[in-house]
Amino acid sequence: MKLLRMKWSHFTALSALILMVAVVPAAAGGAASTYNCTVEKFTTFSSGDPVFIANNLEKTFTVTVTDEQVRVDMQSTHFLDGTTIYPITQRRNTSVTGVDGDPIRLGAITLPKDPKPRLARNGYFNAVINISGSFYSNNWLLRCSDQNRDDDG
Repeated sequence: MKLLRMKWSHFTALSALILMVAVVPAAAGGAASTYNCTVEKFTTFSSGDPVFIANNLEKTFTVTVTDEQVRVDMQSTHFLDGTTIYPITQRRNTSVTGVDGDPIRLGAITLPKDPKPRLARNGYFNAVINISGSFYSNNWLLRCSDQNRDDDG
């Protein structure tokens, strides 16, 4: 009986270890990648409002990508800072798209599936955020760099 208890406790410990090794990485997902982004271009239906356009061109964004979502933190001296979580809804050969919405607006972000080659070649990559409703559409072309990259290269 003592031998059986030892085997059972070893089996239980081994099972727990296997379960932990299998489940913890799956729950944690891949490592997050974070990028600092500035606005390269901004388009809107409100083209007659140069202050609105200028204020949007001054926004900055921090974009964090995981396997499940794209988190966008927007910073601005002219608008309230905000965070939007875009669940990833589409993965294509070259791009990833996250979509978020509510009853009055729909938002989406599209960025390269793997920005590393563009970062290595150019030091940046582009991403696009679109927010639209029944009477407006605002689009930001972002220029994003690796948050961990030293500005000197």
